[in-house]
Amino acid sequence: MGKLFRSGLLLSAGLFLLIGVSEHNSAFAQENQNATYCSKGERFFPDGKIVKIASRYFRFCNSYATLGSDGNGLSVRASALNDTVIQEEFASLNYVMSIRNQSYSKGVGNTFRRRIEIATVNFGEASYRVMVLPNRYSRGLERISRGGMPDPASFQFDGPTSLNVPAHFVSCFGDPVIEPREQFHCFIRIRYLQDDNIVILNRLIWNPKLVEGTSFRLKPPFDFDNLIWQIRGIEQIVRSMDVTEQIGKFRGKVDTME
Repeated sequence: MGKLFRSGLLLSAGLFLLIGVSEHNSAFAQENQNATYCSKGERFFPDGKIVKIASRYFRFCNSYATLGSDGNGLSVRASALNDTVIQEEFASLNYVMSIRNQSYSKGVGNTFRRRIEIATVNFGEASYRVMVLPNRYSRGLERISRGGMPDPASFQFDGPTSLNVPAHFVSCFGDPVIEPREQFHCFIRIRYLQDDNIVILNRLIWNPKLVEGTSFRLKPPFDFDNLIWQIRGIEQIVRSMDVTEQIGKFRGKVDTME
């Protein structure tokens, strides 16, 4: 479990994490020349669609692309395709995510500009700075003393660099660790391929009042110590949708939104 340290205080942290996606790996279509890229019944069967986001191109079957003057985006949706990306190492990933043409560094600046550090937390091998607005500092300390986390709070990845994960940060409304559980709504923002203009946005939601089996109530509880594992899985899935290096051979053959 995560360990939060401040003035000798130890806090065990856990979080229900709803994150992930099921999209097709382009390598599958390349290996089977007779197969269609998308499965029958999917929105863009048989060849899928491609959308340009910033400088990259992404191919999809069931997702929803949006075009806008401030940049294109892609709301990723599950697909019935043979998913070679998450069958094994990332088999338990679920999804609520989008790919957006946004500045990661600007997002960091907007999120942390007026916040101050209240504590540090270790989730697995990764360290995060827990940041709050100044007017939430005293109340945040009080929640920490009761075994919870500040509400709202942001968590800034602080290494180590040896983990080799993309830059990211988490923002939460609601306390994700207090017992008994309370409703919370969190976002993870991940910088894609060191490109400052592409952000992967994952939504984390848990509400104890939701009925069993709804998509935003995940069971069993997710161990937040696996956050780095989740981020690696999400990045790998998005990479599998990235056809930038092959875009030349798809032009005129696959509908492309630019």
